[in-house]
Amino acid sequence: VGLFRNDIPSTEKRITAEACIHHLWFTDADYASKGTHIKWNPAVKTTEDREAIRAGILNGRIDVVATDHAPHTADENPARTSKHLLADHSFSMPCPRCLRWFTKEFCPWKKSST
Repeated sequence: VGLFRNDIPSTEKRITAEACIHHLWFTDADYASKGTHIKWNPAVKTTEDREAIRAGILNGRIDVVATDHAPHTADENPARTSKHLLADHSFSMPCPRCLRWFTKEFCPWKKSST
């Protein structure tokens, strides 16, 4: 995250950074309880990595929060043939989770249980 600049406007950046919502929410510790339900590429990493990504969003080094949604037909998706399917990248999960984190981070008067 430290490689990216936050001292100039996005329009002047020669390189930008994005984070996926699942990297804001999960860590590798979650594999024990969630297994392949949180299998993404790139994979979720350590708690320290998640905190660095969150900080990068808050300090402007990360420019975009995105989904990892890339629609494919069944024939185009090699994960469909794997016994360990990649996690669902539907649009029903990302917005509520991102908003919940944002509310918790920026609105301390709002309480969230997760």
